[in-house]
Amino acid sequence: MKKLIGLIVCCSMAASGMAQPNPSSGRLKITIENITCINKSWDGLVEFDGHGNEVSVNFSYRIYSPSNPGAARRGIGGTPIFGSNVNGMTRAGTQTPDLGGINNGDVVPLFRPVIDEHISADEYIIFAPTVWEWDGQGNNTFSSFNDQLDSDLNWVITQSFPFANTPVSYREPFHGRVIKIFDKYPYGQAIKYHNIFANFLCPLLGQGSRPVNILAGTFNNQCMVVYPPTLLVLDTRVLSALATNNYSASQTSAGRRDKPSLITGIHIPFIEESYAIQTSNGSYSMFLKIEFIPDPTPATTLNEPAAPPIKLFNTIKTLPRKTITNSIPASITGTWAGPITSEDLLSSGQIDFELTGNGEYLIKDINGLVAQGTYTFSNNIINGTYKLVSNGETFSFAGTLDPVTQKLSCTMGTSPSTTGQGMWVVTKK
Repeated sequence: MKKLIGLIVCCSMAASGMAQPNPSSGRLKITIENITCINKSWDGLVEFDGHGNEVSVNFSYRIYSPSNPGAARRGIGGTPIFGSNVNGMTRAGTQTPDLGGINNGDVVPLFRPVIDEHISADEYIIFAPTVWEWDGQGNNTFSSFNDQLDSDLNWVITQSFPFANTPVSYREPFHGRVIKIFDKYPYGQAIKYHNIFANFLCPLLGQGSRPVNILAGTFNNQCMVVYPPTLLVLDTRVLSALATNNYSASQTSAGRRDKPSLITGIHIPFIEESYAIQTSNGSYSMFLKIEFIPDPTPATTLNEPAAPPIKLFNTIKTLPRKTITNSIPASITGTWAGPITSEDLLSSGQIDFELTGNGEYLIKDINGLVAQGTYTFSNNIINGTYKLVSNGETFSFAGTLDPVTQKLSCTMGTSPSTTGQGMWVVTKK
């Protein structure tokens, strides 16, 4: 049973999520694709600044290794102010037919590149996005806010990474990775941003440029403004899981019921809690497109003795590593996939392997070779043996090909036995 579970992990980790991804270096690209207005923020009795809401996006990030946070790569940036076509804003939204303005349900396309660089396997990414509601001149507010956020991120990268031992799901790699700063870090004094916004949010909750998800209210009979930064916390285990899931989604037969879905990014919510009337509080969603291409891993081969060279007439010729010992028909060669179960039906997963025309049995994932062996096929009967690259454990299998349904049914066991460890029914992809 345990051996079958281990085999299923190797064969189908992308589809089933039964194994944990390993950290992997690679190319990371993050793009802010769009923001969606779910509910407009209250804009005053008279909209002096324009029709509907006026919004912009700010962001800051750190890419760092915990062994040397002082060498962190950092970035900061933002977008124009989107809204009605007045006061120098970029027109967006449907509040008015002529001038625009952000209304409920409007999607504002941004396509703002944020990160596009190589990430080492031991590095972490802290991304802090902000959606702003613009209400008047706010240059000093923006500057003070960015200074405080910069200080917060410099502090975060000196703290213990809170997700070091958190399980990662291949199908939901970003689960739990969007947090408020105090959710996972020992962050105190959430009123650090109070002085930046108190002049117009206290005591009457007036108007002014502010993050959509800022908090304001009364505490001990005093007006308090609180802003806990929103963070997307990533590492290369999460990014590897994303790449593995998407590779599996692109390679798996579309007809399979449990085919994984392609993951293109993540929606991050921003919800205001400043006004007693709930409908006055704004709420937005930002969609980040996240792409990760792991660095290629050299293919691992089994430790087979090298064939000695044959010297003929001063010419060196190397014997082929594999020799065709039987005539293999095209009906059996190719890539096969389907469910694998234990013989007691208590464990299940997905197996995906290739039968080559020269008698090789191969299991691969995006990082390279997982298992390698040989097989023979004659009169619709198949027999084979293979080793797991990770630990050298050897399995044997035997089965038949149904010429009508074109399904290959096999049982497997710890070599030399071909039973006792599981069975599969696969079809050619």
